[in-house]
Amino acid sequence: MKDDCIIADDKRPNLVFPRVPGENEIVPPFLTKGTTVKEFEPEFLMVRLEQGEPKHGKDYNVLKIY
Repeated sequence: MKDDCIIADDKRPNLVFPRVPGENEIVPPFLTKGTTVKEFEPEFLMVRLEQGEPKHGKDYNVLKIY
């Protein structure tokens, strides 16, 4: 998968597994409830974009590069 940080297993298609780092290699940890996990459901990788819309009318919903 993207950047080789996670792998999928055909025997367990409902789970995603972080790749085990090799020698002199770093793979970012995946956390659930503050602890590192060895497997997790792919729903944890989804980002909901419709939540958190500001109600105050300020222009925070546009990315600005200065």
